[in-house]
Amino acid sequence: FIDRLPLRDDGAPNYNLAVPQFVFEQFPPGLVGLVMVGLFAAAMSSLDSVLNALSATTMEDLVRRLRRTPLEPRQEFLLAKLLTVAWGVVTVTLAFYVEDIASSVLVAINKIGSLVNGPLLGVFVIGILTRNVGQTAVLVGLFAGFALDLWLWITQPGVSWLWWNVTGFGATVVVALLWPGPAPTATATATNGRTLALPGLERRWWPRYGLLAAWAGVIFAVMATVGA
Repeated sequence: FIDRLPLRDDGAPNYNLAVPQFVFEQFPPGLVGLVMVGLFAAAMSSLDSVLNALSATTMEDLVRRLRRTPLEPRQEFLLAKLLTVAWGVVTVTLAFYVEDIASSVLVAINKIGSLVNGPLLGVFVIGILTRNVGQTAVLVGLFAGFALDLWLWITQPGVSWLWWNVTGFGATVVVALLWPGPAPTATATATNGRTLALPGLERRWWPRYGLLAAWAGVIFAVMATVGA
């Protein structure tokens, strides 16, 4: 089956076409169309949610923050549509360079995600386990972890992208813990918009995270038993 796959420009089999090739060879004619429509529908359902999320994030974190006067609802609606189109153009353009990143779309997605997965995990771990790291320190650690993973991608091709999760996590935690700055105060926002100091806010989450860790242990134990 692998020998019958279409070839890429470098002569290697194009594994991105493995599922369509299998469908064309093994399914009857009427079912082929139904399966391919289902594949396209599944892909589109994921892509449109990503584009809408990018548009909404851009509107909320950039447009509304940078504008001094708020936009009218109709203007926001039209601008959100234009942002969706703009992000669509960006993603379509980047799609032509997927094969330059990895041999398959799945590996390319995970490779790009590994640039930030480790740093993001470091941010969550710092937020859960510490109370003495400020916002600036966490942001500096986040960018340090991302920069280290990007440097490994560009200059150290021999290091597998799977290790970027570990290096990014370690760099984020170390830099954030060593970065000087004032200790934050646990806060919550009241209904009137005022900020209230809650010194014990962090400790309330410990039992819940303990249960999540225990549940993860159960899942790993079952997987190890099934694998054995």
